[in-house]
Amino acid sequence: RVSDLLEGGLVVSGDQLEWDRPRKGTHYTATITDTGAIQLEDGRTFSSPSRAAMEAADIASFDGWYAWTVARLGKTLNELRHDLKAKLSDEVGQG
Repeated sequence: RVSDLLEGGLVVSGDQLEWDRPRKGTHYTATITDTGAIQLEDGRTFSSPSRAAMEAADIASFDGWYAWTVARLGKTLNELRHDLKAKLSDEVGQG
């Protein structure tokens, strides 16, 4: 969950998310809320990155972990999810 990334310190409340679809000529933005939800520009909020992507683009299916990039980091949510897994693994190894 995005809330796990928030709790792990990899993202912060207010981080801007971007999703570019150059072949479609579309660009979507959203914001991470203080609960780790994703808020679209129109105010709708979703706990799932995939649901947020599907609703933003009005499409039936899309993996939002690969769609959304955290603007200030230049990393997708999926990359950050892997970073969190590595961070947690390192912490367990050091414990």
